[in-house]
Amino acid sequence: KKADFVRVAAANDAIIVPFGAIGAADSIKILLDSNELKSLPVLGDRMSQTTARIPAARRGMWAGEEEEDFSFPLGLPSPSGPARFYFLFGEPIDTRKLDPKDRAA
Repeated sequence: KKADFVRVAAANDAIIVPFGAIGAADSIKILLDSNELKSLPVLGDRMSQTTARIPAARRGMWAGEEEEDFSFPLGLPSPSGPARFYFLFGEPIDTRKLDPKDRAA
């Protein structure tokens, strides 16, 4: 069964703060993504071994789906420098009154 983000938050009486960000993608040029790096000789094996040792919060929870992978892509900063970043925080959502066992809530 998949873990439901809101149900997990409600089970821990968490307050969810919706958050959005724009601009990071314009600040870096990705040369090789993590899958491309892992396909390289020697470096790929080393990277796979290193990332396998990193504990993941959800590893193995979803059969048939790709597991978490904390390997980073190879990127170069934009020659023009960092782009502007815009952040937006939404109204906090209090989950303390939700029943985490009630899927309809």
